[in-house]
Amino acid sequence: MPSDLHVPLQALFQSWAPSVTHVLAARGSQQAVAHAAAGRDVLGPAWLHECAAAGVALPLRPWHYCHMGAGTAAAALEDLFEARCVG
Repeated sequence: MPSDLHVPLQALFQSWAPSVTHVLAARGSQQAVAHAAAGRDVLGPAWLHECAAAGVALPLRPWHYCHMGAGTAAAALEDLFEARCVG
């Protein structure tokens, strides 16, 4: 294998564009922990499996996340609050 394919993990995470908002990773994996530390939403593979089974991209639900970034968590709490107050 060419040596340029062996990129240090730290360098890989630093090279993600700021526009990346969601990452798919296994819960507890080094990738999930690193992206969670960077404040990104980390989705578990269950969401991908459910989408494949349904044949469409399904809406994200709280149980699909291994980690919610601060913005996503705040929005989820706001939705829950509104549902309890309005509903």
